Amino acid sequence: MASAPDKRLLTATEFLEIDFGPDIKAELDNGIIRVIRMMAGGTARHSWIQINLGGMLWLGLKGSNCHAFGPDMAVIVNEYSVRYPDLSVYCGKDAVGFDDARAFRDPVLVVEILSPSTAMLDQGAKLEEYRSILSIESILLIDPKTESVRLLSRTGPQSWIDSVYNTGQDIHIPHLNIALPLAEIFAR
Repeated sequence: MASAPDKRLLTATEFLEIDFGPDIKAELDNGIIRVIRMMAGGTARHSWIQINLGGMLWLGLKGSNCHAFGPDMAVIVNEYSVRYPDLSVYCGKDAVGFDDARAFRDPVLVVEILSPSTAMLDQGAKLEEYRSILSIESILLIDPKTESVRLLSRTGPQSWIDSVYNTGQDIHIPHLNIALPLAEIFAR
C-alpha cells in the first residue's frame, strides 16, 4: 500500500531563490506557492494609481532615509510567507549594500490597490499578515472602483485605527510626516 508523501513547506528563503520568469507572479502563502498572475500587466487604472501614489511617496520622502518601492520588492512576512504589495516604504535601506536585495522584513508602510480578483485576499489574509509585522505603522488599501482609501494606522502592538477617505481630504501618514491628497491618487 502506497502512503502519501509528506508535504514539506517551502521557506521564504527557498521561495526567493526561485526564478519564475517574466510571465508569472507568485507569492508564498504559509509555505505554499500561490500564482497571483500568469502574465505581466494589470489595468491602466491600477497602473495610474500606482504611479501617482509612488510619485507622491517619492516626493514626500525625498531627503529622508525612507524610500518607496514598487511591486517587485517583496515583504517577508514570516519564515513561510512572502508578499508583493503594490507599493511599500522602508527606512534605512539606502546604502549601496542593499542594491541587490529582493526582499526586506521591515516595511513601515504597505499599499495594496484592490482589484476584483485580489480584493478578498488583500483585505483578508494579507491584511492580517501585514498587521502582524511590528515595523508596519500604516497600511493603505486603495479601491479604484469607489475612489476611496482605507488607512489602517497602528496605535499599539495590537491596536489600529481604521479610517476611510472618499472625499477630497488629505491622507496624513504621521510617522512619515507626509500628506497624500486623495484627488491626486486617483488623478487621470
